[in-house]
Amino acid sequence: VTGPGINGEAQECVEQPLCYTIDTTQAGDGKPEVTVDGPDGCNKDVDIQEISDGVYQAKYTPDLPGDYKVHVNYCDTEVPSSPANVHVADPSKVVVTGPGINGEAQECVEQPLCYTIDT
Repeated sequence: VTGPGINGEAQECVEQPLCYTIDTTQAGDGKPEVTVDGPDGCNKDVDIQEISDGVYQAKYTPDLPGDYKVHVNYCDTEVPSSPANVHVADPSKVVVTGPGINGEAQECVEQPLCYTIDT
């Protein structure tokens, strides 16, 4: 299994699709199952497509900022490296303040400028 958070925690953005590739070619007959637990405690919709013989792509789109867990099962057994932990942020909530951000600013050359970034 490859994808965000499989080999450690991942930082992703809300409303951006996340894809996982699941290679079952060496695992025998079966079909993967993927569930995603969202920060609101609800399971998220996951689209699973077979993209080649025994290779699947699972895709979901996080709709809220927070921590998600992606569980991958094969033949009713959770696969190694599952669950994946994914932290999702909402970049539209970042606020930047400082000279010139909210309009024109006139500053001096070679003088430091200070900005505040509130995440």
